[in-house]
Amino acid sequence: MVAATCTPSPHAKPASVALDCLFWAVLTFFVLQCLGFAWFGYFPNPYDEAAHFSFALHVLQTGDLLPAFADLRLVDPEAVTGWTDRPNYLNHPSGYYALMAAAAAPFELPPADLIRLWRLLNVALAAAVVALILRLGRDAGWSAPAQAAFAVLVALNPALPVLGSIVSNDNLAFLGGALTCLGAFRLLSGKRSAGVWMTAAAGVLLAGLAKLTAVLLCGLLLAGTLAWLIASEGPAVLRSASALLCLVIAALGLAPYLLFLLHHGSAAPFTAGQAAILESRLAEIPAWRDSRLDFWPYVGHFARSLLVYWSPVTPIRPPQVALLALPAIVLGVSVIAVLAALRPAWRGIGDPTARFVVGGAAAMAVMAAVHLEFTFARHQETGWLRGVYPRYYFPLLAVLPAACAWLIERCGRPSRRWALAGLLIAATVIYYLLHRRI
Repeated sequence: MVAATCTPSPHAKPASVALDCLFWAVLTFFVLQCLGFAWFGYFPNPYDEAAHFSFALHVLQTGDLLPAFADLRLVDPEAVTGWTDRPNYLNHPSGYYALMAAAAAPFELPPADLIRLWRLLNVALAAAVVALILRLGRDAGWSAPAQAAFAVLVALNPALPVLGSIVSNDNLAFLGGALTCLGAFRLLSGKRSAGVWMTAAAGVLLAGLAKLTAVLLCGLLLAGTLAWLIASEGPAVLRSASALLCLVIAALGLAPYLLFLLHHGSAAPFTAGQAAILESRLAEIPAWRDSRLDFWPYVGHFARSLLVYWSPVTPIRPPQVALLALPAIVLGVSVIAVLAALRPAWRGIGDPTARFVVGGAAAMAVMAAVHLEFTFARHQETGWLRGVYPRYYFPLLAVLPAACAWLIERCGRPSRRWALAGLLIAATVIYYLLHRRI
């Protein structure tokens, strides 16, 4: 498939053909990694796979598409056919789990055989995520060094192939985010077809069916995009039937959380399962249970956690910690790029990448503020120091690589562009190759 896709047309430019081949090679590499993890990886993966599997299995076996959180239990990971008395701690809408149940229903498989089926379905979701993000990069029309760096930064995210190979609603959240990013970028680029509006709307809706953090990120990005359009073109931009339908569909993504608010008093209910697992974990870590951080020390902990948990392998030994300097370099370049894009984004309408980057970064900043407030309150109440993971921001996975691509474009001469792109690619590849090996 890759070879066929990379066959040049008589009118294709060599650089364009090379980039197409690069993108297909990167996507193929990503999918093969996911397939390997899905087929050979142990169950359950620590990324809450047992909880997600249990939720989906409950929906499949009971047919209850809107189960009460109190009815959910965890399967025994050693004997997947058996249920334990432990309550499931997830508090998400049931959309993703209903999708898994619907896909499995025709096969009538025993629970143990569902693991691989559902994992393969998640590989398909993850492949669609990366393909959509890479499509955004091709739409952007950046130079070769910018597009090469963008592709590598997206596909060599160390946690992404692991998440893409397991049963997890993160994959539906990421798909919603990728659709929202692609739709938003195309809207900012001046495209106004019904398909573009529906792409953005479908992204927000799918994100809402997955989890609260995803719909917040996607909704904020879409809202920022619409604000840019109104500021530059006036409110008439929203008067088309497609634009109005986009708003209606996107608003439906909030429906599950309005129901949570009505029934539980919170859009993110604190369930009995969460209380049980917190009590169990804190009993194992009495230092956390018996101490509290003040606000600013907790802010430092929050920021460090976003870097420390970048890898699926938590760094413990000094070489592993030192290796975090590489993703820190990439993150630092991304932040510089976002700050540099502020003025061009505000000043003109001819730079859709700058506006996309600033809008996406603003969405993540708002999300981070909400996330910080929520986790700090939980810490003050219980002493819990986890719950701060970079994957919560992956629905907008395209934003920071796009920021790096934009900064590369601003470097001017090709030699400077390749120098910055080479730095980012080298840091990403070296970290990706070594983070599991040292």
